[in-house]
Formats: sequence, structure tokens, C-alpha cells
Amino acid sequence: MQSRFGIFTPVLGKALDHLALLHQGDPDTVNAVALIKECCDSARDPYKDISMLLGTHNWRAHLIGSVALALLGYRSESYSTLWHAFDTGSRMCPQLAVTAFLHDPHFADHAKSRIEFHSPDDTAALDAMTIAQKQNASKAISVLIPLLQLIPDESKWVKTQLASPDLQTLIAKDREKSARITENWLTNLKEILSFLQSDQTPDA
Repeated sequence: MQSRFGIFTPVLGKALDHLALLHQGDPDTVNAVALIKECCDSARDPYKDISMLLGTHNWRAHLIGSVALALLGYRSESYSTLWHAFDTGSRMCPQLAVTAFLHDPHFADHAKSRIEFHSPDDTAALDAMTIAQKQNASKAISVLIPLLQLIPDESKWVKTQLASPDLQTLIAKDREKSARITENWLTNLKEILSFLQSDQTPDA
């Protein structure tokens, strides 16, 4: 396991730690993020191990990797790996996108290119998509749209995209409520990061 998860083995080796991240608001969530921070602090170059996590097909590894990058900030190589994980349909698309929104200086361009890629040109194109393509596209768009809406300079572009009936049809196919998950994850993660940066100690 050590060679597979590197410095983050202590987190991925404890089911309660990484599962607490999925249920933000759990008393163990702050402790789980704090443990990830400790893992990052234990290495001279934690980005190497983060890229390793994001390069796997393990959703738990993607979860830990996204939080680690949210703690550390931007490095182009690691964020390229993050976007690749997003593009391959990771279950952690909301978490990955939130981290990119927080730190990637090119987030808007990345998000818009992916929305355009997944958006059908017309009803015929929408009908030609397979079920899997529709599901992946609807999730990706549902995750990225609410984050782009938080960027004032992108509001007009988003409004234009949302005016498309075919895009609205595609978004409606997202059964996982990805937009709500994304918004909640962003709010809670920002609170936790602020809490940890204040050097407070979580209540026992």
C-alpha cells in the first residue's frame, strides 16, 4: 500500500478518515483534512504523491488528492492530472472541480472548454449520444456551471449557454444532484480550510 498511496497511506488506510470527507459536517471531517495536511507536510515535494493519487482510477485516491491540492495550492503538473481525472469521469468530479476553482488560474478557460465539448450542437446531436455519454456530460456540466456562475466576468457566457434547450435537457439527466454537491462541497471546504489556517485545534 505504501508504494501505491505514498505519503497519504495513513489517510487511505483508515476508512473513517476518508469517508468523513464525503460527509462534511461530520465531527471527524476537520480531523481528516488535518491528517491530509500532516501528510503533505511530511514530504519535501507532496505534489509528486498527489499526482500519483490523481493518476489512479481509485475514487478514494481522487478524493484525498483533491483535498491535498486544496490545502497546498497550484502547480501546473498536478492540476493537469486533476483535469485528466475529471475528464475520465471520476466519481469525485465535484471535489476535483472545486479544488480547481479555488486555485487554478485557468479554471474558467478549462471549465468553458469542457462545457462546450459536452454541449450538444442541436437536438439531433443530443439524441445521438449514448446513455453513458449523456450521463458523463450532464454531470460534468452540472458541476462546472455553478462554479463558473461565481465568476462575475463569466456570468454573461453562462447565461448564453443555459439559454439552450438542449443543454437544459442534458443537465436534467444528472440524477446525482451534482450541482448541489458541488455548491455544498465548496462552502464546507472553504470553512474547513479557514479553520485550519487559523491554527485552532479541533474540539475533542
